[in-house]
Amino acid sequence: MLKEKVNQALHTLLKELGDVPMASTINETFSISETIEMFKEPSTVFGQALEGASGELSIPSIRDKIGALRRALKDQPPAKKPKKIGLITPDYEQATHIIRQWALPIRESILARKMELIWLDKELATRANFEAMAPTVDTVFHFGHGNWTAIAGHDNEIILDLKNVKVLNKKSMVSLSCMSSRILGMKCALAGAKYYYGYKRMFIFMTPPYDRYFKEAATIPFHWLLDGHRVETTYIRQKLEFNEQILRSLASPIGIISSIFLLWDEAGLEPRNPF
Repeated sequence: MLKEKVNQALHTLLKELGDVPMASTINETFSISETIEMFKEPSTVFGQALEGASGELSIPSIRDKIGALRRALKDQPPAKKPKKIGLITPDYEQATHIIRQWALPIRESILARKMELIWLDKELATRANFEAMAPTVDTVFHFGHGNWTAIAGHDNEIILDLKNVKVLNKKSMVSLSCMSSRILGMKCALAGAKYYYGYKRMFIFMTPPYDRYFKEAATIPFHWLLDGHRVETTYIRQKLEFNEQILRSLASPIGIISSIFLLWDEAGLEPRNPF
């Protein structure tokens, strides 16, 4: 039933809009026709997201999750606010261009708080610059490509991998990237990082103008950690935001598609730190 609804919605959009870009992982962008084909194949990330959403997208069940998460979001003693932030925002193809736009309000928020900022923007997001910057800041924010064992800067240059995790000793990191928390995040924590906050699998989002639900949910941890909230509190708050955005998106013309991806992303959250 869900598969039929998705197929119908995508074919309607294809007829109305043409074969425009529709969905993206942080590694690749897909047109509407390519998205249709991806949903058909259970082995693809879109097929897996569709399978995982079956039985999970009823409005009553989402409202129940929201209620439980709100009850779990209790006040806790604040953590120490960071004083100096490193922000990494490569921008060299469609996916990194989109998420760099998501990062710009965070940059403004850092500056408004009178915190020090080192901004490795676009071509400045290199491995050498990252290794020089990381020891001098409290927290690193990264928006870019990733995999299980590495994250990338400009032109997909690897800036952090298993060889240089020690640069994050006693530092904190938040990465909006695919899969990097699974192995790289664990290795960073074992190497002395205070925490590594990221995703254990592919992060999927809709392209503009349909990306607003994903932007709101994905950027929550950056804002909350700047405010001095603990990682465990931030994790619950972000899960709450994902479910609130699912509820909002279900009322939109492409809500069934975006809600499947939002549910997938929420399940992929994996902070790495000693809770």
